Amino acid sequence: MFRLKFLTAALVAAVAVLAAPATSQAAFKLRLDAGNNGSFETTITDNDANDTNSMVGVIGYSNSNFGGFLITATTGTSKPVLGSGMLGLVSVEVSGAAGAIGIELTDTDYQPALPGSYILSVAGVTSEDPSALSFQAGGTNSNTEFDLTHSTGVVTGNPVGGSSFATGGSFTSGNASPYSLTIRAVITHNSALDNTFFDAELRPAPAPAGLVMLASALPFGGFLLRRLRKPTVPTA
Repeated sequence: MFRLKFLTAALVAAVAVLAAPATSQAAFKLRLDAGNNGSFETTITDNDANDTNSMVGVIGYSNSNFGGFLITATTGTSKPVLGSGMLGLVSVEVSGAAGAIGIELTDTDYQPALPGSYILSVAGVTSEDPSALSFQAGGTNSNTEFDLTHSTGVVTGNPVGGSSFATGGSFTSGNASPYSLTIRAVITHNSALDNTFFDAELRPAPAPAGLVMLASALPFGGFLLRRLRKPTVPTA
């Protein structure tokens, strides 16, 4: 009888695994597309032969002639270096050619589930018109790499004084676990003399201050409620 129950439980578990929806999980990756035509000639996976940074959760990449572009100090950062639910494209510098280049950073298997609102923040300097620089960030409950199903939409750079620019956006993607995050940048230069340097960060939106205060007060409220409900002993 015990063996029959065990075999039945094992069969049910196996069917559940086979019936579960498939997810496309992969390692932390950075990829580049000279011409921004969808070809993505180079993909760097964390700690592969093209990654110049040996730290897990950090991707380093430089190339003096990537489709004519000079790509230097390009760094992707993810878990476990960053906090939960965060992704960063840091110290990205593009120069040396006219045309467009697409840069994408992605990671999967973010856990545990977090509140579904996220904020993209971008800042940098450029000799180009900032509106020629576009950015997008998103996430997916299906845990699929480079997926922008839920996203900020495409946002462009805004001048903030001198050669500096900034932009950003937000999106909501539910609270599934595990999930993926992606940052995409497209840098377009009209001249080989143009130069663009930027940082982009994606992070969960902070909870409203009122909710934080409410959450911190809940344990005390439960204690007070129990005190109020405690029966009193009648006096003689």
